[in-house]
Amino acid sequence: MIGTTAALSALLFLPPLTLASSQPEIWRHSWKNVGKMLYMHGGNSSIISDEATFFTANHYPIVAFSNCYGVKSGVYQEDAAMTTARKLRETNPDVKNVFYWKVDIDTQVKHCSNAQSVWNQHPEWVLANVTKKDRGYYDLTNPAVRTFWKGHLLSLAYEMDKKNKKPLFDAFYMDGFSDGDAHQISIDPETQHEWGVGNRQMVTEMQIELNNLGFNQLLVINGLDALQNVPIHAAASPVSMVDHFAILQFLNRKTGDWLQEPMKTLLFDTIRSPMNENRTLLIKAWPGPIVKQKDIWPGKSQPKTPEDMRKAAQDY
Repeated sequence: MIGTTAALSALLFLPPLTLASSQPEIWRHSWKNVGKMLYMHGGNSSIISDEATFFTANHYPIVAFSNCYGVKSGVYQEDAAMTTARKLRETNPDVKNVFYWKVDIDTQVKHCSNAQSVWNQHPEWVLANVTKKDRGYYDLTNPAVRTFWKGHLLSLAYEMDKKNKKPLFDAFYMDGFSDGDAHQISIDPETQHEWGVGNRQMVTEMQIELNNLGFNQLLVINGLDALQNVPIHAAASPVSMVDHFAILQFLNRKTGDWLQEPMKTLLFDTIRSPMNENRTLLIKAWPGPIVKQKDIWPGKSQPKTPEDMRKAAQDY
């Protein structure tokens, strides 16, 4: 059921969901094309070349533009993503374009987004007293912040591929979705709870807004890492990604040994949850070494060439 990948993520497609007319249909799948269902999650901070764009359009049916894509080319992430998305569609009109947007921290909007001028006028929108290095958290207890966040994504949802008569972006990748209280933030428990509620409310409302547009656009929610989180993900969107759980938690980072049980059982229990029926699941699968060599086997250097990466993958 899980495909291999030469990019970042493989897809696990479950049977199509029967939805009301105001809801999106999940991406179609059949066993005949499972080997072709690869999801390219590009991490390039510069706009990729025409040659790379042509290759990507002909090898990956789903392409995501990662955090701060294109900013080293001197443009905002939104402009870079739209430029490349249009080029991809020129080569392959059926490519599904996915825009990456952070749900929790403001690094992206602060440094890479064409919405930074608005964001930087509102220092009160950053959650107080929790900044770490040069980043802060969206104050998702504040309705104005949630309105700003949704409004920016909606502006991108309206961008059209006029030649092919459909939206330029088919989906939006949600990184930093909260499946509970925000224990990762050093704030009081009450605010941790309110922030987590605001995070989930904002993402859930965003999918409803997309449904109302009627373009069949989806949110891809990252971080389906535990069985108890399935109901939260299922309530927010038809699509989730199984994140590092699928790889890093299989690995003993001190010895490099694979942990077959109980992590393997927990992973497949999560995937097989009845609440995931008729949902689309993405499985994160890095193409090369998944963690730095030095973190696993002291004395071994990080592989740098394709041949070294192939050997490292065999060691895994």
